[in-house]
Parts: sequence; C-alpha cells; structure tokens
Amino acid sequence: MLSDFLDGKDLKTILYDMLQSLSYIPEESSEETENEVENDTDDVEEENLDETKVDKVEKKYFRIIKKKGEDVLYEKGRCISGVIESGEFGTEENIVNIKSGKTRKKRVNDALLMPFYFMFQIPENSRVAYLLVERISNIGIYSILEKRIIKAINDAIGVEAEDFVVNISPLVIKRIMEKHVALLGGARKITLERIKSSDLSVSRVTDGEVSDSDIGNTQIVFTAKRNKMLSILNIFNKYKDDRPQIYSVGQVEYANIKFEVMIGGSYHSLSMQDVGKLGTYIEITKDLKYDSTSYPTYESLHRAACNIFDEITKELNQHEDEG
Repeated sequence: MLSDFLDGKDLKTILYDMLQSLSYIPEESSEETENEVENDTDDVEEENLDETKVDKVEKKYFRIIKKKGEDVLYEKGRCISGVIESGEFGTEENIVNIKSGKTRKKRVNDALLMPFYFMFQIPENSRVAYLLVERISNIGIYSILEKRIIKAINDAIGVEAEDFVVNISPLVIKRIMEKHVALLGGARKITLERIKSSDLSVSRVTDGEVSDSDIGNTQIVFTAKRNKMLSILNIFNKYKDDRPQIYSVGQVEYANIKFEVMIGGSYHSLSMQDVGKLGTYIEITKDLKYDSTSYPTYESLHRAACNIFDEITKELNQHEDEG
C-alpha cells in the first residue's frame, strides 16, 4: 500500500518532503545599473539558485510560489496541494511596457514564471494515488513533476529501488471523453499517417527517381477551406471505442488519423490512437476567480480540483459496482 510500504514508508510524506525542497528564500537584491536593466517594479527578488529547481534538459526553472511571504503549499489529511511557478530560460527577448513604451531585456538566464496549481490525493491503504495538474493552453508542469516524483521515490527507497516500479499514467474519465467528443465542432486539418498504397508509392509518382526504401512515413493531409472546418464527429463516434491497428479504405491503408482541433481555446493535434486523452482534460476556466495578476486564485482552483476528484471517485466506484 502506498501509505505503508517497505518498513513504514508513506508516499504522502515522500511527496511532501520533495515539494518542500522546492521552496525558496527571497533576498533583497542590490540595485542594478541602468545599463544592465531598467525595472518596471521596485520589488526584485534574488535567490541562490538550487540545482534541484532547474530542469536543464527542458531549460525550465520551477519553485513553490510564495504569497505574502508564505509558501503556497498545503497538507490536509491525505491531500497535498499548492502552486508551482515555472518558466523557460535560455533565450533573450525584449520586454516592452505597452503603456510607457520602455523596453528592457529578458536575458538568457532569466525565466518568466507562470503559476500552476497541483493536487495530490494519496488515499490510505490504496495502491493508487492521484495527481491533478493545471495546464494553461499547452503549457504545464506535468513532466517536471513526473521526474521529481520518480526521483524522490527512488531516493527514499534507496538500494532497493530496482525492485519497485513507479507507474504514472493518465486517468481517462469516460464521461469527460464523451463530452469532449460531442463538442468537437470540426478540424481544420486531417492527416492520414503511414499510408500504404501502390498508387501512392514515391517510386511511382517520381518515375523511379526516389526509392520506396528511403521513405519512413507517407502522409495524406486534407486542409479545410479558409474559415471552414472539416466535420469529424462521425469518424470519432465510429472509432472512439474500437480503434484498429490498421485502417483500410478501398486500396488505401493507413495506421493512424490525426486531427487539428480546437480544445480549450487553442488548436491541438489529436491522434485517433490517443483519443482517450480527451478524457484526461477538463475545462474549468468558467469556474475560476482571478486576482490582480489575471491568474486564477488558489482557492478557486482548489475548489474546482476537489470537485473533479469527487467526480473521479464516483466514476471509479460506479465502475467497481458494474464490475
């Protein structure tokens, strides 16, 4: 059980200790010269960079956010929740104040930090724990948390880590998936991947100038007319519960279908083989309240997350009853 394994270890304690390690202590910085940077704000925080808060592979920096000097990290019962701020570094851009027109530099080692809510639920005497993570458009902290979770568990287990497997995978909520499928208004692009057809072989269409053996993937792309969308609801309903390894239409075979669709206000490339991912994404924008930063408040995010977890629990209990 995750609450008591390997001589009394508790996953909740391991996770909370890991998250606490992402806290930071801000320090007042010395004033920088005007040649270096012109600041729009008087409040500047400096921190002795801790390598535990840097993902050099993805060039991301992250830490537990502070509000009024306190970490936004809470532990209640078997639940841990909080907000991690994260941003990318590695490039230099201009930052302009749209009111004054003044420009300053975002330097290579600067990261613009965005706040992301998270919640862990680790039920007692259970083999399964749950993680809910906020995503803003296509940006999130899932990959960062996944790496930190696995490392924290391996470090806590020590030499016996090789005898354990940490499996972190998306939880598909069928009701949510069906709702998203029903709301798909259409796609602006449809791509058939890994085409197999003698009529479409590269050697045939190039009169032998290019060899078929040099081709790794053949695609057919259908793009909608300007300001139009391609209807895909019938395709989704046809294949969402039974997705074959190979699709066959006439003399053409293909291994996958991808759709460029609007989800949550932005376009996403959605594979038919990955249609279940629609059941892992829940739009809560309309349920949130926002503060002076124009980001959602922790309180409104936490309330929405608790409601989502209640729905997850109901669906899992219903599934067990039907089983």
